Amino acid sequence: MPAQTVAMNGAPSHACPSPRTIRHASLPSSATKRASTRAEGGLDGGARTRSSDDIGDSRTTVLLAPLSVGCNSRRTLHGMPRRLIWLLQANLRDRSFLATLKEVLGHLGEDWQEAELIPFSDHVPALPFDAAERSIVCYGPSFVPRVASRTTWKPGIFFDEALFRWSVMARHWGDLMFSNDGTITTAGDVLEELTFGGAPLFVRPDEDTKAFDGGVYEDAATLRQHLGSTDPATTVIKASMRPVDAEWRCFIVGNEVVDSSEYRRAGRPSLHRSAPPRAIELAHIAAERWLPAEVTCIDIASSGAYFGVVEANCFNASRFYAADPATVLAAVAAHVGKAG
Repeated sequence: MPAQTVAMNGAPSHACPSPRTIRHASLPSSATKRASTRAEGGLDGGARTRSSDDIGDSRTTVLLAPLSVGCNSRRTLHGMPRRLIWLLQANLRDRSFLATLKEVLGHLGEDWQEAELIPFSDHVPALPFDAAERSIVCYGPSFVPRVASRTTWKPGIFFDEALFRWSVMARHWGDLMFSNDGTITTAGDVLEELTFGGAPLFVRPDEDTKAFDGGVYEDAATLRQHLGSTDPATTVIKASMRPVDAEWRCFIVGNEVVDSSEYRRAGRPSLHRSAPPRAIELAHIAAERWLPAEVTCIDIASSGAYFGVVEANCFNASRFYAADPATVLAAVAAHVGKAG
């Protein structure tokens, strides 16, 4: 069977390629930028990023992985098969997990590509195919801010910054929330409250920006240190302190919990596949009530006999912990295939 032909300035042919064909392409970036040497937050890092001061010289290395023989059923307006392709962030910090993603996608017969992203920029890598002709799912935290605002990739990422806010989740999930007495305030107001001897508070950003680490703060000095350069006017959530026994992540595709993993117990990392029935049931109830995205991750925490929703996270930037990548990726691929 002939390999798929990749045109650098156009769409690929629609022949299904040999699953053993591996190709490399060096693609011009859409803009030349000086790369930061700092590592971005989340799973990614910038150590392998390359840039040049000469326009047209900066190039992003993209690996075209083995492509599956089968074509999925999604169609473009022209009636040709619209194959799903996974776009993986090449400069993830977790190199081992990146290798696992590639291996699993290969076993599943899924198309994938790898692209390095310039940290702390809105640069979007050029693609060796017409994005309108492919369904694209990105994985890697650096994709989240730029793909949402600068591309028309479908679905691209499962994220809407207006919905991935604790205050919006609390409005929809209400009594299901772990910190169900949480209120909206500002960082400055919480600092003032703690300065004058207020009880320890759970404090976290409202937005999904991870401006500072959410947690229990006993005094203003500690919170001020963690806030760093965060504007005191930043909207935050404050809630009463509740001890946390364990936490789990549930992967939601459509309205179903397709897999889960424990990730913390007694304040320490604890990686075990699956969650207890009560946690999974709660994730199901939350998903039936409302979701910020059709594919997402819902984190559940327990305190004694009480179980509650901590938050929802963007799937495209979420750690899998001990969840089975094959189970999760296959479910997402099937969902994307049906959506079109």
